[in-house]
Amino acid sequence: MNDGLANFLPGILPFLAVDRHMPLPLVGSLMTALLLAQTLQPLSGLWADHLGGRRLILGGVLLTALGALLLSIFHRPLVMIIVLILTGLGNTLFHPQALSQARKLATVHPGLFMSVFLVGGELGRALSPAAAGYLVGHMGLTALSLMALPLLVSLPALFRYIPLGTSLHKARSATFHWRGHGRRAGWLIGFSSVRSATIYEIVTLSPIVWHARGGSLVSAASLVTVFIGVGIAGNLYGGYLSAKTGRRPIVWVTTVLAAVALALYIALPQAYLWLILSVLGVALFGTSSLTMLMGQDIFPDNPAMGSGVALGLANGLGALMVMPLQTPENQTVVIERSIGRPGRVLSSPYVDKILAQEQQVTQPEDLWPWVAGEKNAAAALNGDWDQGFAWAGQVTGLITDIPTVRQLLDRMEREAVDAWDQLNQNMSTNR
Repeated sequence: MNDGLANFLPGILPFLAVDRHMPLPLVGSLMTALLLAQTLQPLSGLWADHLGGRRLILGGVLLTALGALLLSIFHRPLVMIIVLILTGLGNTLFHPQALSQARKLATVHPGLFMSVFLVGGELGRALSPAAAGYLVGHMGLTALSLMALPLLVSLPALFRYIPLGTSLHKARSATFHWRGHGRRAGWLIGFSSVRSATIYEIVTLSPIVWHARGGSLVSAASLVTVFIGVGIAGNLYGGYLSAKTGRRPIVWVTTVLAAVALALYIALPQAYLWLILSVLGVALFGTSSLTMLMGQDIFPDNPAMGSGVALGLANGLGALMVMPLQTPENQTVVIERSIGRPGRVLSSPYVDKILAQEQQVTQPEDLWPWVAGEKNAAAALNGDWDQGFAWAGQVTGLITDIPTVRQLLDRMEREAVDAWDQLNQNMSTNR
């Protein structure tokens, strides 16, 4: 229920883009806001290792439920971004401690056990977009409050059955050694980040593309349900096979399968989308439990922090990768300024017509036919620049550093080493 409530957003993105007329860059910013806070999971995991028990689990559940309730009330884009960051912080508190508790129980076949544990979260992630899409499509954004009720009802049971536990560091040193594990952790973060970025691109763009090509809002949300739902089988099978073959073969096979499926996803027509998303679900989620265990094994004295590195930090970096590459600012213009919804688009003959129309509109409804979703699809999907437009990022022209993947990962490793060393020094000084 916690993961479902924290991952319903893809199901309502078409509603926000079409009925609320949100520019696509703003829609992408909502997804980034939800996921970016998860980069703090290593710190919340370190905190969880010191606290032990259930405090952060309960606090995370409360924050996640509060985020859904607030989102059902406040619908201004800036407020929605703040609320989604709050929801992401709830997930940040919940996951490291919950995964650490689960690992303690995995005495036999840890890969399979962790896969089974993750099924609950993936079921929530699979079902919540379709549920949110149905509720919002029929009742509006206020219906999101209904999705928070099951999670709030579960709180007494969590309080009763999750053990109080003790801090790991009553018996162990609080100091961890990044330098001894930095290379392994860097490769794990890099792999998990690219996997997360691919997943987020799929769950963010697939519903929007489906609806732009004529599909309904509810069926668009169901694409995410199929993708993640089939991914549950991939997660379970990957955990099961890891006990027989080891983790490395599973990682290689699923990576190759995902690359092939992505190529087909781009090349084949829409009729094959359901099948391709099913294959991608198996391939991309097949290593979910394995990377979690790898993170905990890399930092055996800080399992909650290891979970945060493998899950939250990688998810946050993946969210950053979702932000599109920008084009030069002199090749873009801003439209919809006249109706208070400015958005940057690539210059085109059709955009010139939009700008001319904006000089004549007296109310927002006059401009909506010119900026409808099918006009966006005409240029963005079909390349018809005479009959459509395509969104561009609002920070266009400000990007001056575009490193290669290797340079980026090397830089991340160096900066992470410096950050952990500074954190160790501060902890030693304050002890």
